[in-house]
Amino acid sequence: MSKLKSIASVFGVVTLFLVLLMLTIGLPKSTPALTPTATNLISDVKTNPTPSPTIVEVATQNVSTNMDDIVATVNGNVISHEGWQRATSLDMVMNALTNQAPPTTEETLDRLINEILLLQAKSPNKTFSESDVSKRLDDLQNAWNINEATIINALHDVRLSWTDLENRILRLLIVENVMQQLSNDVDLNQWLVATRATAEIGLYYPVTHHAEITASELLSIESELPSDLAMAPYPDSIAPDFTLNNLAGDNITLSNLRGKPTIINFWASWCPPCKQEMPAIQRAYNIYGEQVNFLAINVKESADTVQGFVNKQQLTFSVLHDSDGNIGNGIYQVRGIPTTLFVDERGVVVNRHVGPLDEEAIIAYVEPLLKKELAIIETEEPSSPPESTTVIKNPAHDFTLPDDEGNLFHLAEALQKGTVVLVFYRGHG
Repeated sequence: MSKLKSIASVFGVVTLFLVLLMLTIGLPKSTPALTPTATNLISDVKTNPTPSPTIVEVATQNVSTNMDDIVATVNGNVISHEGWQRATSLDMVMNALTNQAPPTTEETLDRLINEILLLQAKSPNKTFSESDVSKRLDDLQNAWNINEATIINALHDVRLSWTDLENRILRLLIVENVMQQLSNDVDLNQWLVATRATAEIGLYYPVTHHAEITASELLSIESELPSDLAMAPYPDSIAPDFTLNNLAGDNITLSNLRGKPTIINFWASWCPPCKQEMPAIQRAYNIYGEQVNFLAINVKESADTVQGFVNKQQLTFSVLHDSDGNIGNGIYQVRGIPTTLFVDERGVVVNRHVGPLDEEAIIAYVEPLLKKELAIIETEEPSSPPESTTVIKNPAHDFTLPDDEGNLFHLAEALQKGTVVLVFYRGHG
């Protein structure tokens, strides 16, 4: 059971179903083999979807990927946009066939990252053949109580082929083999947490999107922090508090910044998409710096490296140093960088964006936060003294003087009738 829990944490609900079948059914005996290695299977290979690549091609071919098509890198290994989309579509099919809710695109990407880390750690200690894959597909059809035609139709609906599914099963067989090897020596949960904490995971493509704040939501906003919100680094939760040093050595505590919205950006200098988005963050700071707190948290780099990067990029917003990764990788569960959280003036997370930002995206996230803050200010009751109370600051001294006709003017009497304007001038003669 502990092994199954570990697998669940690594792969989530979708792939867990397949992996559970692999564990319970057992590995078939090896037949004349394909010879894929872990290195060959680390990256999702770009292929022409029509026709789909054969199992041998996916197992043995390495293809370079254009920078524009990179979704993520894991210790230098690439996950392409096409590979990510294909995995997401396969997840949709698997969940539909098993009557389960589909995972988010971020969860699918997270699973692909976990697979790469596993395949970087160990190579499979056996080889798998086309008959192994066919046997596993037969087992799945029996478990799902569906025929091949039903699966093919479901794949066709998302523009995938039977070969795409075969390729996925082959990869899962190899990943399962590596997991079984690792689980003999370590706790998979602990191993994965430790491995991700030291891995260089760069995210090039945004996998979460802007969440609009509607007019009705603005009208229902309360200035007090809701007591029923949990503390977590995800939307509709209170952002976990932390204290980190800025580059000047001053302590910055998140909760002390409440009263204005806050942007929390996790980054590193080795991360190309982090470098890509920094000018946009700086431009946004130039626009919103008086209204919004900007915190750029560097994860696990030396102070000299961070300072050098800041100087080169000419960054003027607050840069904090998370030297051990406890805040980013730990409390804020950052799976890859850049990751950015948008927190409202009460300290509640409104959006979590994974991947690089451009100026347009930052504005789309920030403007609703400022409207939200304005709505809170406008709904607050203005404070004023009771109607029966008259507040007088520095009252004028009373005096009595004759007017032009010789009648006496008493200031105190005039004030009882209304406002008095006194004009002093010097006459001649």
